[in-house]
Amino acid sequence: MTLYRGTDHPFIHALNTAEAWAVCIDLPGGGSATDDADWGLAASTGWGSVYAVNATRGLAVDVDPEQLIARRTVTLATAAAPTFELAKFGHVDGGPVGRRVVATTDGSFVYAAGADGVLRLARDLSVDGRLLPGRSVASIGLLPDGRTLFALGADGSIQAVDTATGAVVGDVASHGYDRLVAVMPWE
Repeated sequence: MTLYRGTDHPFIHALNTAEAWAVCIDLPGGGSATDDADWGLAASTGWGSVYAVNATRGLAVDVDPEQLIARRTVTLATAAAPTFELAKFGHVDGGPVGRRVVATTDGSFVYAAGADGVLRLARDLSVDGRLLPGRSVASIGLLPDGRTLFALGADGSIQAVDTATGAVVGDVASHGYDRLVAVMPWE
């Protein structure tokens, strides 16, 4: 599955490479070109879903990976909510990294980055919390245990957030980074 910004609206392109067919799954349109570019995908093995989330627009779509349909679309409350803070940097088995959306490996939460921080979504896709409100976040990554989230800011800085407390626990001194490639626990 990949994301595309179509002329009318964004969509997911689900491609079956074994049988050579594809299905397009429409996502809600109507945002600006910049806002519509803020969609991200994350698969959750624990929930049997693929999530398309746009934290900037305040939308989450639960996609059935078997039926290739949007099961439901939820409008997210993106107004300031409890703040999350950062945790520690790390090395070993890597955790999930995404431009805009990552799911915890145990399926307990989905995190979505946008123009106003990072939203933490519960299983019902309700907003469970917020990290880095007021900060534009370009991409995010999680350590495999889901306890530390790394956020690449639009300004090129990287911060680590403790997902349990919401505390910023680390900050890369240098700025100018343009992507997160991997996050790993430090041992």
